[in-house]
Amino acid sequence: MWRRLIYHPEVNYALRQTLVLCLPVAIGLLLGHLQQGLLFSLVPACCNVAGLDTPHKRFFKRLIIGGCLFAGCSLIVQLLLQRDIPLPLILTGLALILGVTAEISSLHARLLPASLIAAIFTLSLAGNMPIWEPLLIYAMGTLWYGVFNWFWFWLWREQPLRESLSLLYRELANYCEAKYSLLTQHTDPATSLPPLLNRQQKVVDLITQCYQQMHMLAANQRSDHKRLLRAFQVGLD
Repeated sequence: MWRRLIYHPEVNYALRQTLVLCLPVAIGLLLGHLQQGLLFSLVPACCNVAGLDTPHKRFFKRLIIGGCLFAGCSLIVQLLLQRDIPLPLILTGLALILGVTAEISSLHARLLPASLIAAIFTLSLAGNMPIWEPLLIYAMGTLWYGVFNWFWFWLWREQPLRESLSLLYRELANYCEAKYSLLTQHTDPATSLPPLLNRQQKVVDLITQCYQQMHMLAANQRSDHKRLLRAFQVGLD
């Protein structure tokens, strides 16, 4: 019963997000540094927007890129504010510069709004602490977020692939239903093909995501992992 509950996608996700946010605050409260703990807990919000908790074979590489972007944006904002440059110009310039990350991949594209959020958080810190302290908060906060999620995915290593397989089979069912309707109802292809192609692209994206998670899971090492691999192969066929 408890395994079925903890493997439920919403329950597993909510528990992970609650712990990664609340543990720094609890530790700061116990050590008498509640303010630092609260500031530390702001970093996972940026990491969530950036999608740094997405299981990926380059998980730690993306984590390093994200931490460097957060700290870099914080440093740029603080330095430019000291030179009395208008804030709208600063944020507009950051948006234009970071926009090139959207061309790398869909995952990297999420780093743009996350980095802007980190820059906005810095506005409340600039002038209230040394210039290096926000950089340290972003660097250590991103490291904490990555280590915690790595441990969580190792502890519940089947969960990401289970969730992706569930989404894949749902999307496959929707795609087959839409394709069957297209063939039997004789609708205008000009209006019915674009939604069908969108569903097909969602299926392809989910298959790619499952491939990446299988790489992290090393599905050939345990019998229950092989069962998930067979379920993926059936969906792929």
